[in-house]
Amino acid sequence: MSSRQWLELALYSVPVVLLTFGTWRAMGSVPRTLWRMVALEASLALVVLEPQGWFVAPWTPLHVISWTFLLISIYLVVDAVCRLLGLGKPRGWPEKTTVLVKSGPYRYIRHPMYASLVYFVWGAVLKELFPTGVLLALVATAAAWASARAEEAENLRKFGRAYADYATHTKMFVPFIW
Repeated sequence: MSSRQWLELALYSVPVVLLTFGTWRAMGSVPRTLWRMVALEASLALVVLEPQGWFVAPWTPLHVISWTFLLISIYLVVDAVCRLLGLGKPRGWPEKTTVLVKSGPYRYIRHPMYASLVYFVWGAVLKELFPTGVLLALVATAAAWASARAEEAENLRKFGRAYADYATHTKMFVPFIW
């Protein structure tokens, strides 16, 4: 990694770290918040390491798949935030809902915002496959999974049987698969 890339990563990391510590108290969940920070940092490192390949040969099959993943990522995070704010009746932070949201993407997957991150990192790594990028995507995916598992434990405590039933009919990140 060049010294410029290290500097960019350090500068871009500051907001992620500040957001993590800022939401730590609001979310009340240390494991979920830390795993989410790891996922965000890995995705950030992925983008900082290889930004040149994003717009080279945009119509190759790999790039078309990549852009599809990136568009799905945008859709999932925007729709999830809108539903959490509109239907979830949050107290403060959008994820602190008082109502279990089960419409839109939530009808098929329990964690559209973490799924958005997973689609994003794999869309980014498909722009130009390189070993460090694949490793970072695997780290971000594992961290998103760990954060989602911690959130599921919280949701079981908060929503009880309703969440347990909901979890049996939905997948974590990818509809009908995972």
